[in-house]
Amino acid sequence: MIVSFLLSHNPNPRFSKRMNEACNLSKVNLVYWDRKESKSIPFTIDHRVNVEEISVNAPIRNNIKRILPYLKFLPKALNTLKKQNPDLIHCGKIDMLFIAVIYKKIINKKTSIIYEVGDLPRFINTKTGINKILTKAYMLVEKILCSEIKKLVLTSEHHWHSYYNKITNSSKYIIIPNIPDDRYFEYFKEKNTSDFTIGFFGALRYPHQLKMLVEATIEAGINVIIAGTGGELEFVKKLDRNFEHVEYLGPYDYSKDISNLYSKVDMVYSVYDLNRENVKTALPNKLFEAITCELPIIVAENTELGNFVKKHHIGFTTPYDDTEQLKQNLLQLNNHYLTSYKNNLKEIKKVYNYSKVKQSISELYQ
Repeated sequence: MIVSFLLSHNPNPRFSKRMNEACNLSKVNLVYWDRKESKSIPFTIDHRVNVEEISVNAPIRNNIKRILPYLKFLPKALNTLKKQNPDLIHCGKIDMLFIAVIYKKIINKKTSIIYEVGDLPRFINTKTGINKILTKAYMLVEKILCSEIKKLVLTSEHHWHSYYNKITNSSKYIIIPNIPDDRYFEYFKEKNTSDFTIGFFGALRYPHQLKMLVEATIEAGINVIIAGTGGELEFVKKLDRNFEHVEYLGPYDYSKDISNLYSKVDMVYSVYDLNRENVKTALPNKLFEAITCELPIIVAENTELGNFVKKHHIGFTTPYDDTEQLKQNLLQLNNHYLTSYKNNLKEIKKVYNYSKVKQSISELYQ
């Protein structure tokens, strides 16, 4: 079998895991859109993957300004896929699904499509007028495109219940939690220095929540380490310059650097802006990285992530927009709570580990 991954961005850790497993069963190609942005995430993937980079300059955050570059990328992607002649296209995000469906309809009707969604669209919010219209239009297009897919892969079951059960039938849906590959954490070592440190690693978004962390940790005498890249890169660099207890370590290559980063911290920060609908239902990779490293985690309350953390008592929840409350929560943190969190993490790690999802990933390519 020939499998081609079609991505609108540099492959993230989730898709790197998919490619790693697919390589054990198939010939694997990667077709991805290199937008020539300095904020792109560095990556390393399996040497068995044939990589086809399509370079078209495009902004990261402005969807309107990305339309023309997308129209330049589309025919190049179709031509590349035509040369590869895949039996299966595994794509991420609706813009790549559109290209995959065109390929199937026009070039090779026998090609199967796997559509994977990590996050819900930003505007999925039916409470306001313009978002309600956008949501209905988006849902209609996505529903038509999903009629052509073999499988829909989601990382959170709550994405299905809150949205995707309206898009496609349940026989196509599979949940694969975003649990990290154990080999990326082979060299993780529990931090043994006395200075308490909280870490945020990943895409640099949600500036208010990052500022909350920085300001709330001052009185508690807690250090903050941030690593990654993204739309709020300059904002994070400013935090690094203005606050002595904050250290920005720059972008990182997940497969090479992630275990070392987590070895530097005592606790993980994963509080996001609840004005984004996706935040309410997502179970992000930071949750499972924290479980893998047995590190307590801080998350936003009134979210499915918050419910998970409270249910298993592996950290604490806090309002997403209240610096003072976060500060009080941190000041109340003591060894009794931390020990309890870590004991619970040790137990839950037996359930949420990569061996549990590895088979589900492999079955996608059989």
